[in-house]
Order: sequence, then C-alpha cells, then structure tokens
Amino acid sequence: MIVNASVFELIVTFCRFIARAHRNNHPLTSTITVSIAMGMKKVLGRFIMATVTQVEYLMATTVLLGLFEISFTISLKRRDTFLYKNILGGWAKKIFGDGFDPMVQMMLPRNRRLRVQNAVMETSLEIVFIWTGVLMVLWYDIADDPVRRTREGTWAVIRNGLVQYFLEIVVDVICITALTVFQNEPFFEFARTRFPGWSVATGVVTFFCSGYVVLNVLPRLLCHVPGAVTVNADEAHWIYNPGGNVTVDLDGHEVALCFSSSSVARLAA
Repeated sequence: MIVNASVFELIVTFCRFIARAHRNNHPLTSTITVSIAMGMKKVLGRFIMATVTQVEYLMATTVLLGLFEISFTISLKRRDTFLYKNILGGWAKKIFGDGFDPMVQMMLPRNRRLRVQNAVMETSLEIVFIWTGVLMVLWYDIADDPVRRTREGTWAVIRNGLVQYFLEIVVDVICITALTVFQNEPFFEFARTRFPGWSVATGVVTFFCSGYVVLNVLPRLLCHVPGAVTVNADEAHWIYNPGGNVTVDLDGHEVALCFSSSSVARLAA
C-alpha cells in the first residue's frame, strides 16, 4: 500500500505539471489530466483494502494512508515549488535564458484553482472506489488468504468499507482545515465551481479505472478455486495468487492453482 501510494504520487505530480501547462482548454477541466493517474491509485489501493479481514490491520493501514494523504496535501505547494525551481527550472533556463521564471506555471491565474479542484476530485474518487472495492470483493467472491480460502461475510466486507469511508471523511476535514486556516486557500469558494459535464467526465474516469483493473489486473492477481460452491459452501471462488503452485483437495482430487485465472491444472489424487 505504501509503495502504491508513493509511486502513484510521483505520477500524479508529473500529471499536475502537465495540467498546469495546458493553454487552450477551460481552466477547470485541467483536473481531468490528473484524475486518470489519481483514479488508478485509488482503485488499486481500495480494492486491496476491501479484502483485508483483520479490522486491526485495516484500521492501521487506513490511518497510515490518511497520514500520507495529509502530508502530501499540506506539502504540495512546497514540493512543486522545489521541483519547478531546482529541477525543471534549470532545464527551462537553458532553453529560454536566465530571465525565464520557472514559477510562471504555478502563478498563472488560470491555474489558481487547480489545487482545490484536484483535492475535490481526489475525495470523489476515494469515496467511489471505497465502495467499488467492496462491490468487487462481494461480486467476485474473493478471499484474501490463499491458504484458508474462506469467504468473508457480507457484513464484514461492508464493515471494511464503512471504516475506510469514515476515516477518509476525517482525513478530508483535517486537510480542508489545514488548507483554509494555515495556507489561506479559499477551498469552499473554489470547490463550488465546476465545469459543465464534471459529473460525466468523472464518471468516465471511474469506469475506465475500474474496467482496467477488472480486465488487466485481477486476472494476474487472482487464482480461481474450482468447485468452491459444490465442495465447500464457505469457500471463496477467488483467492490472491500465492506466488506459486498451491495444491488443494477438492472432493478427493488434487487441484493445482496456477499463476493465471484462465487455466487450472487438475492432477490425479
């Protein structure tokens, strides 16, 4: 989870620089450039957390990720300023001369609302993908333990979603307070302003990210348990790939769970 958050934060930072370089679009639509990477970060992280069965681990992970989000939000302006001045600024001055101001992108009036718009988009994606992760686990019947393979009850999975949701609200309140009180960002004024079609565009982003994970990530991440319903009613249909061949006994037959969900090799008992 930490690796996922850290790696995607680097990608989101790169996308944020691209968003500030836009010129011919409506300023409020620049956040869509950042939303794709942001959405992939959220859908992967929230799906994995939806499969966590131990409440203690779920709470610890959610709090840790919340602290990451708070620190990333509060330090965003300083981090971007450092990158513009010390990394991108050096290249820009070589191209445009010493008189070029590397901070011009951040100071443009059209980019004034981007920080708050990105924060609103991030919160929206967090909430959507918290419950998307819950639905994925319930719909595909996924267990997190490749050895035990017992499905969790519906309430346990929904409980995971509720824990993540309420802690996310707490994190957002802290971030909004920090931005408005300590960094003088007119958060609520900027957050109320949306471009026409914002909901449709955000919906397209969520559908794309969810579809990509289902079609390209889950088949590599999960292994199928054949005959789970007919042999053991408490056994899940899918488990995390255990990283090697795992032999289980189903109705007197040994079944080797392979690396791909597309094939399962049956061995004679």
